Amino acid sequence: MQLVVNIVYAVPIAIGLWLLGIPNPLLWGLLALALRFVPYIGPVIATLLPLFLALAVAPGWSLVLWTAGLFAVVELITGNVIEPWLYGSRTGLSPLAIIVAAIFWTWLWGPLGLVLSTPLTVCLVVLGRHVPQFEFLDVLFGNEPVLEPHARLYQRLLAGDPEEATDHAEEMLEEEYLVEFYDKVAIPALLLGEQDRVRGVLSDEQRQQVAGSALTMVANLDDSAQEEAEAGDTAAAEDNGSHEDKQVQGEVQGGDDTELPDGTGMSVLCAGGRGELDDAAAAMLAQVLEVQGATVLRASFADMEPGSIRRLELDAIDTAVVGFLNRNSVKHGRFLVRRLKRAKPRLRVGIVLWSEPDSDNQEAAAKLANEINADFVAHGMVGAVLGALSSNPPVALKTTAKRRMRRLAPARKKEPLAAAK
Repeated sequence: MQLVVNIVYAVPIAIGLWLLGIPNPLLWGLLALALRFVPYIGPVIATLLPLFLALAVAPGWSLVLWTAGLFAVVELITGNVIEPWLYGSRTGLSPLAIIVAAIFWTWLWGPLGLVLSTPLTVCLVVLGRHVPQFEFLDVLFGNEPVLEPHARLYQRLLAGDPEEATDHAEEMLEEEYLVEFYDKVAIPALLLGEQDRVRGVLSDEQRQQVAGSALTMVANLDDSAQEEAEAGDTAAAEDNGSHEDKQVQGEVQGGDDTELPDGTGMSVLCAGGRGELDDAAAAMLAQVLEVQGATVLRASFADMEPGSIRRLELDAIDTAVVGFLNRNSVKHGRFLVRRLKRAKPRLRVGIVLWSEPDSDNQEAAAKLANEINADFVAHGMVGAVLGALSSNPPVALKTTAKRRMRRLAPARKKEPLAAAK
């Protein structure tokens, strides 16, 4: 790689000296290529020889200045642009790590350390990638992201910084759809928060801060959601031929080839199951449904209490979707399904278990939906949207047979008081 850099350095030097009229430009280019292997001193020596020749062959200082400027510009570009870019992309080192390593090894071993700084640092990074005890070396010097996207988003939400979280989301939305960002990044970030809550390392204040930051981020993404909805309407208007009124039915897992159905004319209630983090996940689902054209009503986990469900305005609602980040909430989901269906018998009710990974086992999802009397059970954002916007008829609420109390013995007759005496 050093040879490649030196060639990139020597070629413009030789061409520039030829254009300036310096004798034997090819010789000086080859000499610059060879001397640049010597740190610091080599480029200086390669510059001085052509400068003395320019001073000897031409009167005045113009040719000397042009020659000095040529070497200075090429050296600056090579040292500050080409070297960090090539070394960083080829060795896995960050540009800052290359500079810090050069300073450290030069201070430790002098010129020899400067020559060996990059190879030695690469060895340390490789050691950190394969030996867990030295993983911090890869973190310090490597150019790979330290955290996964969902972990970085969770860190920003935990820090109470929804603005930076929004910037992170908007960067990803330049290449992905809103449903993909929520499914792959935002929901996994909330799952980290739920896992911390279950382990007892997330206080109530921190949980509320994560949920509040997530809701603020969702509100900040309203403009992006509106733009995506308008872009979808434009694409649908242009492509009203073979793809017109195309629907995707059933439990379909997320994927780039999954087409979400049109929700125009449908009304959906999105609610959190058991906490503030569930409310944030429900708000994300609601925004995706709004992008698909559905009319969405949001409800918090407090609205799902037995006394509060009766006060919900369910007359105009077609489907109610309740989401849980806790994987142990199946029984609670069954209770909510029964309460919602008792409040409105013709209501479609779906349960989203965000904590469960996406899978192709549709039979297991259908079996679970049958067990809890739900119209559908989804495990991800795409499955939740498909279930919420489905045109399938609602599942009737199952009636439970009540056991009659049997008397174990005939009732005793009351004896007269006088006879008892």
